[in-house]
Amino acid sequence: MKVLDYARSFVTFVTSQRGNNARLLIESRCVLTDARAGSSEEYFLFASCKSEHTYAEKNLFQDPNYDFCGIFGREDYVIFRTRSEWHDGCAERGTSRDRFQDVLWHVCEVESPRMLETNEEIVRVTMQGRPLVGQVQFASRDGSLNALLEFPIKTMNVNDIRWMYQVDTGPLPFPDLEMEAGRPIDRFELAYVAYNVPDFADFILQQKTALPGSPIRTVMHYSGIRTLRTRNAVILADG
Repeated sequence: MKVLDYARSFVTFVTSQRGNNARLLIESRCVLTDARAGSSEEYFLFASCKSEHTYAEKNLFQDPNYDFCGIFGREDYVIFRTRSEWHDGCAERGTSRDRFQDVLWHVCEVESPRMLETNEEIVRVTMQGRPLVGQVQFASRDGSLNALLEFPIKTMNVNDIRWMYQVDTGPLPFPDLEMEAGRPIDRFELAYVAYNVPDFADFILQQKTALPGSPIRTVMHYSGIRTLRTRNAVILADG
């Protein structure tokens, strides 16, 4: 079982003429499998930062500011620039070789991950303060596409009387497996996930969201809720 060591895994994009090497912590990943093509590809969401004037002498943050994060596959990418108000072009999608001088990878794996099999075991390990990784797997309606999402569990709710747990974490690279897409990177949006049983999960997606009665009429916000039949896991990741 392959599980990433998220504290030690990075992707670095190199800008034109090596003007900047931006090392980005890997936040979560998606393994997208196409049964028809007989192929799988990994996509890595990198951690969010804020828009900046890189290497300036002063006024390092841009004003107005925006949230900056994105997803890299081995060939393609999407960058999300989320401002306070929704705007066209929030997502920039393309081929890495056309946008960056280079993309470098430093991806580490946990040596001996262990699947936690029962609610009681999940609760006890959580209460011990040990690192946990979640996995959520789902397929398209026709079974031709499969997505495996993996992520460090940042928020875990547990009840040590009733032996209950609930994962609530993100952001994740969420692929819409039902949409018509020219290339896999076009399927991805940002989402959070919650689950407390092995066989379903709720996702909330970032999307254009109306604000009735507000002078800011639309924002980018986590407001699109989806429930999917899934196979969920909680994994001990301190091996």
